[in-house]
Amino acid sequence: MLIFAARVGDRALQGLDHLVLDDTGRITEFTVMIRPLSGLIAAATATGARLESDPVPA
Repeated sequence: MLIFAARVGDRALQGLDHLVLDDTGRITEFTVMIRPLSGLIAAATATGARLESDPVPA
């Protein structure tokens, strides 16, 4: 698990990344939890805007 703190605009947030690894050390599951809800909404909005302006290549 990785614990982090961040700021998105005027919203402060705390988060946790939970990684599950297989026997070779590769990530098989990746879960992100963010609190509070206002921080999650700010992060999701900023991520969506970033993906619209600079999409990930297929």
